[in-house]
Amino acid sequence: MNRVWCLFTLLFLCFSLGGQAQDSSKEYVDGEVYVKLKSVSSVQRKGSNAVNIQAELPFIAQLSTQFAVDRAERSFFFSTNADLQRVYRLKLANHKLVEKFMDEIKARPDIEYVERVPLMRTSLTPNDPSLNSQYHLSTIKAYQAWDLNQGYATIKVAICDDAVQITHPDLAANMLSGYDVADGDNNPNPPNTSMSHGTHVAGIVGAVTGNGVGVASMGFNNIKLIPVKSSTDASAGSNAITHAYEGVAWAAQNGANIINTSWGGGAYSSTAQTLANDVFSRGIIWIAAAGNSNTSSVSYPAAYNNIISVGSSTSTDARSSFSNYGPWVDLFAPGSSIYSTVPTSTYATYSGTSMASPLVASLFGYIWSVKPALTSSELITLIKNTCDNIDAQNPGFSGLLGSGRINALRAVQQACISSSTVSITPSGNPVLCAGTPLTLRATSLTGTQSYQWTRDGQPTGPDAATLAVTQTGVYGLTVQGTQGCPVSASAVNVTFIPASLSVTTSKRPLLCQTDSVELSIPVTYAGTVLWYRNGLVASTNRSRLMVNQGGDYSVSLEAAGLSCTAVSPVISVTQVVVDPNLSASGSTTLCPGQQTTLSLVPVAGATYQWQRDNASLAISTPTLTVAESGVYSASINTGNCVIPSTRKLVLQLPGALQISTTRPPGICSGDSTILQAIAVDASAAVRSSLPYTWSRDGQVITGIHSASLASRITGTYTVSVIFPGCQIEATPVSTTVVAHTVTIGSSMTVGCTGGQIMLSTNTLPPASYQWLRNGAVVSGAVSSTLGATQAGTYQARATIQNCLFTSNQLPLQFLDVRSPLPAASSLTLCGLDPARPSTTSLTAAATACPTSITQTATYSGGVVGYDGRLKSGNDPTVQISGLAQLSRIAVSITWEKKDGNYETSCGLPAGSGNPFNEEVQFQLQSPQGTIITLVPARTYGLNTAYAGSITTVFQDGAPAIVFGSTPRSGTFSPAQSLSILTGQNPNGVWTLLPLDDYSLDPLCVSGFSVTVETVGSVPPATLTWWSAPASGTLLETGSSYSPPLSTTASQTVYVQSQCMGYCPSNRVAVTLSRDAMRTVQSGTWSNPATWSCNRLPTINDVVFLDNGHIVSVDQLSQWARQLVYRGGTLQFVATKGSVSFPAAN
Repeated sequence: MNRVWCLFTLLFLCFSLGGQAQDSSKEYVDGEVYVKLKSVSSVQRKGSNAVNIQAELPFIAQLSTQFAVDRAERSFFFSTNADLQRVYRLKLANHKLVEKFMDEIKARPDIEYVERVPLMRTSLTPNDPSLNSQYHLSTIKAYQAWDLNQGYATIKVAICDDAVQITHPDLAANMLSGYDVADGDNNPNPPNTSMSHGTHVAGIVGAVTGNGVGVASMGFNNIKLIPVKSSTDASAGSNAITHAYEGVAWAAQNGANIINTSWGGGAYSSTAQTLANDVFSRGIIWIAAAGNSNTSSVSYPAAYNNIISVGSSTSTDARSSFSNYGPWVDLFAPGSSIYSTVPTSTYATYSGTSMASPLVASLFGYIWSVKPALTSSELITLIKNTCDNIDAQNPGFSGLLGSGRINALRAVQQACISSSTVSITPSGNPVLCAGTPLTLRATSLTGTQSYQWTRDGQPTGPDAATLAVTQTGVYGLTVQGTQGCPVSASAVNVTFIPASLSVTTSKRPLLCQTDSVELSIPVTYAGTVLWYRNGLVASTNRSRLMVNQGGDYSVSLEAAGLSCTAVSPVISVTQVVVDPNLSASGSTTLCPGQQTTLSLVPVAGATYQWQRDNASLAISTPTLTVAESGVYSASINTGNCVIPSTRKLVLQLPGALQISTTRPPGICSGDSTILQAIAVDASAAVRSSLPYTWSRDGQVITGIHSASLASRITGTYTVSVIFPGCQIEATPVSTTVVAHTVTIGSSMTVGCTGGQIMLSTNTLPPASYQWLRNGAVVSGAVSSTLGATQAGTYQARATIQNCLFTSNQLPLQFLDVRSPLPAASSLTLCGLDPARPSTTSLTAAATACPTSITQTATYSGGVVGYDGRLKSGNDPTVQISGLAQLSRIAVSITWEKKDGNYETSCGLPAGSGNPFNEEVQFQLQSPQGTIITLVPARTYGLNTAYAGSITTVFQDGAPAIVFGSTPRSGTFSPAQSLSILTGQNPNGVWTLLPLDDYSLDPLCVSGFSVTVETVGSVPPATLTWWSAPASGTLLETGSSYSPPLSTTASQTVYVQSQCMGYCPSNRVAVTLSRDAMRTVQSGTWSNPATWSCNRLPTINDVVFLDNGHIVSVDQLSQWARQLVYRGGTLQFVATKGSVSFPAAN
């Protein structure tokens, strides 16, 4: 089991970008390609990246309109390389067509090649900021190298990265001008702190060394940094290096000796290899990070020819667990837990080959500054040949770790192998009496070219092997040898003891009251120091004496082993002490007409200045009689000291007291209004000092004595100021709190699609309303009721007396699972007899209701990996459809927690150690958005065994997972009961939400299923009869319905069924027809076929006659008469009697 505790890593592979939606590929920039033209004659080098598409890329206009180009630019316009000048960068409007676009143009005779633009990425995790040691400098023996040689030549190293804070206090002194190739401006600074990678890299390469701030760097200030911002501001937070190779090309064209690239990816690019060849041909060294995927697979640009590839090691020379390796890696350097600069002007510890690469770049720059005569090839060979072999610390990786781990000491020794050391005589810390001659001499050095003496870091003296010294100082010497390597001697600290010591005072030697003054002398050598006060030894402190008493002070210094003693002149320190306490003759709380006298102890020869509320008064005596409120004090002027007295507060009862309020008297519940007591004509200091007493409804409010009171309760308030013998009270003010509780409710929370659920608020005073659904305003919903027709979470807002009150939230669901249709048929009654009601009814039969239904939905996608809150793909989902309300549910998950690597390594074998099983967490999200925790993180045990691939089923009522146990297959109860989902609409997408909450040891999910059981209808369906196909009036409940007798030809009603837990069925139309006995006008009376009922009329039938013809009911006119069939004859029924007619038409 491997854990990298320094979590800031640079991930080069399988990184899921956010915000920029890089959804087409993880290795390339979406929709962008490099196109290289064959012809060089048509391309003219210009000073910008602008492209005349019609003139330079005419083939674009010839393409189908589906290949719209959003942007075309000459990314390498600043390069003098002819091959790079022919490369264009295009961005397609539809990134999904990039492969088709490439196929479309690659065969054109004017195009040499077309390829996708590789996407370079970074991703870091912050480490514990307390891990701020710079162990890496010790590991590579930087300190011993500096002791041997600190270099002298200036080397320029380009930081091609996301961005660099050029004003960082630990970088600014070593910073050169840079460029932003991504956004096309001169500002390489990061837009925010999410772009910290490049600043961290810059600090490793070239942080200012020896400035007493932050961190040091290998280059020892001979390296100057060229910041090249290679990511757009818009990509901040996405970890993408959007213009990676453009940044390298700009650096190569603008004076860089070394280029560092701490980023990479898995995609090969011919354009990038061309760039690498061009950089190398210029004598520039390009150094790149090998990648953090713990694999031997190549990463670019590190794997290109002519680039130095760098892997990462730890403080023990073990390969960092994340570092790539292989025969294509050139060398290793410390990259785990590296402390360096980050925005804004601070520091952090990161890990990655991103940190190892700049350390190598810094070493290359340092050695070049020591011996600038080396060619780039000679320097590369030298660094590789002086690496330490670390195969013993990494068994099984022999031949896969390049030349080994870099060693600065061996490298500088090899660079200056023929150089000898130089020293200064006399050495050490010579101390001499003033006037004693001293000559410093350099030991001889074969092939010496020049001498440079320094005093206190500044050049001094001639270019010679000797230096005559007459001043105290730290003297150094650098000798330039014929081998091109300067040699520095150990510094000599020379001190001349003066005849007289100069004493420095921290301020004027005058002590007012309990003041103090510091006396100091510059002492940097051995000897005896004696401080005197009034002729007596007061202290033997070496260089300073703190004085808080008056007296005559001096100091002497006798140097050890010398016959000279330095003595200072006498410094007189004067001390003035008076009694500053201000007293009053009586009480300082005054009723109207009263006064008191303030006084100080008189001081001979002193003058006084009185103040009230910091304003001067025209009084110069030690006493003052006062009758006004205020804060009184005095300044005592004596012996060149101005000594302030203590302060005395005098309060006079104010003439009037008022109460102001910050809001109107009516305040909303939960809010408050500030009542402010105002003492009329009193200063702010007096107002804040008065003893206030607040009351509400006649009762004193205890504990409140300030001038303000926050009123949150309805009542009548007043405030008073009470002195001994007098008091004043303000006019009362009243406040009213408007408080109401708004609740919404309904008789149901699950409705049917196409229907509505009626919501209403509780009874409230007159109010204006606004309903909300899912937090958004429902248009037109401004009454106390709402007919909801959509699923969502509803709330109501009520405004009462300008106060806004919000109700509880009420989630509603809508099902679209209908009950089965009932069986019913229409009925036709033949004949009408208004005198005798029909006894025939319409009937219907309910179809059997569904029993409980179980449906299992299974995930069919691939394995999804999770690690450190990252994931390799989308969360697993399944779809449920066509079910009624949920009754029970079970969840099955197949998963594996593996040892080692990241979320992208689920396809690799597990390591040999125990994984961190306690990092595992599973949650389930319903289609309605309800989230249930199945097993929380820290349930499984720390350091428990590897369980392999297991299947865990969660359902209520099963045994719980034992806390601290090893994962195993089985059925368990979830941490939260699944019964929370009972009654919900189960139809829609169910989502599994796995989480691995710490880096390394991935969680791999390969299976997921949801089994849902719906509510079964035990009682039979209910039948209802309606007057309309939708809405309408409920006519009857039951299996039959008897319409009222009517003389109309027919009437239609509608029947529907409803099973428990299901929505009502669609309504079925049922028609009752009443057919009158009628015949055609020319028909035969005795022929049944001429009658509408296909039979002869009977005594119960009614027909109508009009002008001797039988007519239908709807043709009845004012001349019609009623006829009945009686005993074989048709009889005319009139008002009186009857008349018989022949039985023929």
